[in-house]
Amino acid sequence: PDRLLASYLQADNPLQDAEAWTRTEHASLDRMSLAQFLQERGATATALQLMDVAPNCPGLQQASAVWALRDAQRRASAAGGLPLEFPTGSTAFVEAMVRALRAPPLLGHEVTSVRSTSRKLVVRCKDGSAHEADFGICTLPLPVLARTALEPRPPGDQLAAFREIAYTPITRVYFRVLRPFWEQDGLPVTMWTDSVLERVFPLRDAAGEVVALVSHADGPSAVRLDAMSEEERRRFAERELARLRPATRDAVEAVASTSWANDPYAGGAYPYYQPGQVGRLRGAMAKPLGRLHFAGEHTGVTQPGMEGAAESSDRAVAEVLARIG
Repeated sequence: PDRLLASYLQADNPLQDAEAWTRTEHASLDRMSLAQFLQERGATATALQLMDVAPNCPGLQQASAVWALRDAQRRASAAGGLPLEFPTGSTAFVEAMVRALRAPPLLGHEVTSVRSTSRKLVVRCKDGSAHEADFGICTLPLPVLARTALEPRPPGDQLAAFREIAYTPITRVYFRVLRPFWEQDGLPVTMWTDSVLERVFPLRDAAGEVVALVSHADGPSAVRLDAMSEEERRRFAERELARLRPATRDAVEAVASTSWANDPYAGGAYPYYQPGQVGRLRGAMAKPLGRLHFAGEHTGVTQPGMEGAAESSDRAVAEVLARIG
């Protein structure tokens, strides 16, 4: 069941390159929900129910078909390639960039407003401090950007993009492995379930040994977990995992959890497009607003995630350099 959605999306995908999802020739796929697209491909009610468990968005009805097909095209074009891995964690990538800066980044300041005048850009923070520059690049996630005061006021379509494009709620629970329970029941470590925990993946050390587990829930399941306190979520996850797989009882311990939707500086894990939003809102997001330019994963075209953030930074920096001359 974990490969069912991909089997429908990758079969005769009409998107043939990484930018196809943005073109008007595929506008009909944008206006169509993912559920409708799958039904037209012959998906039964039972198949739709299985695919709606963990579709990497709040639900098949909520997502634009072209947005889902974009991800399928990206995955298919990368088939056989090696993922970029950091032995000490992906934070090493950010830390390396920080070391290359002439001045260290200013951390711990919550931006409340950004004002662009004819001569300068003024950024004000919650602690009362103000910072000026000739130009600025904003990478705030959209849920955060939507509550940040911007002057001049963004035009209607850009403001709508900031406010209406939603982020997928994702909640993870991390488990310490106390003993190799998979040797007891003889099943694979990885799990795909139709429970609130949804998916469970192993975390391995440098030698390939399983040292921890992580459950990954999105959409309504994540919202349900987010309603619990940190302690309640961990204890619930332990009980639920033991119910699903008795061999894990007393063999794992839930030690931490992460909720992207509950993070006030994120508002969710990543943006997804609802039917019609790609054509109506996507192009407006990254348009400069006075001296303020926009970048970040949500403005990437060919890639999502950190790759999309890097792609967007190339574009935004080029925009600023062109204005500086």
